[in-house]
Amino acid sequence: MTTTIDTVTPLSSLSVLTHLRALAAEPSGSATDDWITTADKQAAYLNQLLADSSEAISAALSRLIPNLAVTQVDNLPVPGTSFWARCQWHIHIRANDPTDIQAVTVFHHLKHIIDHPLRREENASIGGDHWEAIADYFASCVTELHDVARRYEEAAHD
Repeated sequence: MTTTIDTVTPLSSLSVLTHLRALAAEPSGSATDDWITTADKQAAYLNQLLADSSEAISAALSRLIPNLAVTQVDNLPVPGTSFWARCQWHIHIRANDPTDIQAVTVFHHLKHIIDHPLRREENASIGGDHWEAIADYFASCVTELHDVARRYEEAAHD
């Protein structure tokens, strides 16, 4: 499936999160297809912003979304967690996980941050398992798209 998105250069770094959330607000209901399509659009948009970056994913995301801090934490009992504190979003990831797992974890929790306003609405038709599945899907889309773009770029330079 090809996902078409509008090319948007954020005027401010906060507008990246705003744009991602605007895409999340588009589904007309709780139909899984609507949420999958939205996650595809968000992943494509984010990948477009990350495509030219040679920096680590956590640094690139913090540059794009300055009220986001990604931190590696020793002895974290879960792969990652996200929360709001001290006027910014935090994603903590387990320091001893492999880099590819950390990337998936970061994108999974970023999706929770994107969807936070929607999750706060008491939408009874969407349960916790649904939100987790969509976050997993989004993370796999972003990492897959990011890997494909990197391989294409590397092949172009060979």
